[in-house]
Amino acid sequence: MLGGLYKVCGLEVMRQFEALLVRIGKELSLKKRADPAGQPSCNY
Repeated sequence: MLGGLYKVCGLEVMRQFEALLVRIGKELSLKKRADPAGQPSCNY
């Protein structure tokens, strides 16, 4: 049972992480468009 729960939990975490990355990407591209001569982006 614990293994199955862990698997579901892992999938959920991955989905949340993916959504977060997509949101960050959208925000970054919006910032770039709004301020093309802005600060260089940080390396993560």
